[in-house]
Amino acid sequence: GLTVLDATLAPQLELATAIDNDRATVWTIKLRKDVTFHDGAKLTSGIHFIYRNPYYFRVFNVAATDRVPAQRNIDLNFSYVPASKRWHADFLITNLTNNDAINSKYSDNFGTFITANYYAPPRQFIGRVGYSF
Repeated sequence: GLTVLDATLAPQLELATAIDNDRATVWTIKLRKDVTFHDGAKLTSGIHFIYRNPYYFRVFNVAATDRVPAQRNIDLNFSYVPASKRWHADFLITNLTNNDAINSKYSDNFGTFITANYYAPPRQFIGRVGYSF
């Protein structure tokens, strides 16, 4: 687990390197790197911060409507890989902060005169299991 009990029944950190609670409702748990379970399985994690500069999509040549604001996005991923198995399990959280930014703008170049905003997708929780043949 995150902690184990020693001979005096005092909790000692095991998978966690630190456990803090600033407020009763907020806990911060830091995990060890390169965690290996008793059977040799590995748990890995990653965080991705994506930043796109603001830009102008010159359709109407009007700054108020052509400006696409900066976009900031945070994604998390966790992967569990058993040592002796050919399968793995992943858990992903995309758009962690649920940012509702405009991802891009688009103008149809086929003469239909359509211009549209494409929005960043909402926060998503994704689980998947894979198998290597």
